[in-house]
Amino acid sequence: IWPPLCPSGPVVLLRKPRSEAATMADLVGQNMVEPAAAARLVELQAAGRSIAIAGWPGIGRRTLLNALALELNEDARVVVIEEGIRMHLDRPQVVRFDGAVPPSDGASLVALASRLRPERLLLGAVRARRISELVDYACDGIAPWVGFFRALSVRGLLDHIVHTYAVHHPGVPQATCAARAAVALDVIAAFSKREDGSAVLDQVV
Repeated sequence: IWPPLCPSGPVVLLRKPRSEAATMADLVGQNMVEPAAAARLVELQAAGRSIAIAGWPGIGRRTLLNALALELNEDARVVVIEEGIRMHLDRPQVVRFDGAVPPSDGASLVALASRLRPERLLLGAVRARRISELVDYACDGIAPWVGFFRALSVRGLLDHIVHTYAVHHPGVPQATCAARAAVALDVIAAFSKREDGSAVLDQVV
């Protein structure tokens, strides 16, 4: 940030990614995820359910996504869509797409990922356009996915997805947008705030 926006002088923010990914057991041990919620998420992922992680920035959404990814079989075919390389997945069957680089033909990255026939699609920071793509292709039967979204609650995530889908499909009735979103969503895992202000993943809906 440069003056005059920042009158005190230039400010540089450096974000240093973790050198190693935390496992689900680590997150439970750090009281970031409730034990029952962790067990349920691992169980639902193994059953082939898609999981939307809801929370606000900086609380560990990507950390949880990475921990769930580490629960997959070593030889599982995985496609990751994220901006840059942020997740730690030292696996032989991982293909990465950089979500910050749009395909030259304007194609959907979700559609391109689906052509690779992955067993799991991992989505970092699912933004507005990708929400619309995800709902459309999930309704057509893509591979199970796990991704994280910016939302303060389960209800907030549902409203956000329906509203975003409606904005990208003008003229489609709200009820239809809600119905398509319901088809795309299997599970929502949501963070809550404790009384001391810390965050915990304790809701699996």
